[in-house]
Order: sequence, then C-alpha cells, then structure tokens
Amino acid sequence: MRERLWLVGMMGSGKSTVGSAVARSMGSDFTDTDGMIEERAGMSIPELFETIGVVAFRDLERQAVETASTSEGVIATGGGAVLEARSRRIMAETGLVVYLSAEPATLARRVGDTAGRPLLEGPRPIETLEDILEEREPHYRAVADHIVSSNGRRRRDVVEEVGRLWTDS
Repeated sequence: MRERLWLVGMMGSGKSTVGSAVARSMGSDFTDTDGMIEERAGMSIPELFETIGVVAFRDLERQAVETASTSEGVIATGGGAVLEARSRRIMAETGLVVYLSAEPATLARRVGDTAGRPLLEGPRPIETLEDILEEREPHYRAVADHIVSSNGRRRRDVVEEVGRLWTDS
C-alpha cells in the first residue's frame, strides 16, 4: 500500500466525502487541499477567486498539492488541481491517484445551489460542467492510476472500491 492516496475529479464527484470515509475506514489521515488553501488564506474559495483571480488561485492550489505531498493518508484535491503539470507530476510520483468520475448531470445535482462555486455561476450549470469536464478530463485520465465512477452508486460501494485499490497498491 502506498503512503498517499490522491483523489482527483470534478466538483461534486465525491472527493471529500469518499476521501474522508476511506481515511476513517483505513485509520489514516485525511487532507483536503481546498481546506488547506482556505485556512492559509483566511478566506473561502469564492472569496479567493474574486479577490486574487483564477491564475493566482491555481498557484495556491499547486502550493497546497506540494505541501500535501509530504503527508501520509488520503488527499482530496480541488477539481482544477490537475490543470497544473507540476501538480500532476507530484501526485503521480508520490502516491496512488484515483479519478472519481461522474456525469455532468450527476455533478450538478450533487453541487445543488451553485453559490460558493465560482466556476458555475450563471444560468446553465450542466452545460458549464460539461465544458469544464471537457477541458479537465484528459488531465484526470492522464494522472490517474484508476478511474472509479461514482455515478448512481452508493457512497459505501465507492468507498470500498477506492479503499481496495489503495490497499492493493
């Protein structure tokens, strides 16, 4: 079993929910890179997007991935963390990477109210998610050791599958 399990995927794919459950079931630590960023910056992700913009936020996200790479356990990344080549390389070199995939309609339903989701602001969240997924999916697939669909599945089943993959790594 590798020291680290990285979870990548879109917002609403279940990275934080599945990640914390896997960590609990395995008796390991759980880290959420978005939480790290918010704690360091002293403001929420939406506030950061508004205050510093996307480009500066991606730099904070890369820094969080670098920091998380020195800890053990399960790490849930922000949905856009894979956009940075350096972050993808760090994840691939320091642990098992699992891409939690889900269809845009499922993601939209899980995200619900788009308040607090700066990239989804606007009248058509499903179409926006489709566009974001089209950009990111090649990166998710390139960095992933395994792809686990969370579409139409019970959380417990996804947690068990991800835990098995990590144990067997």
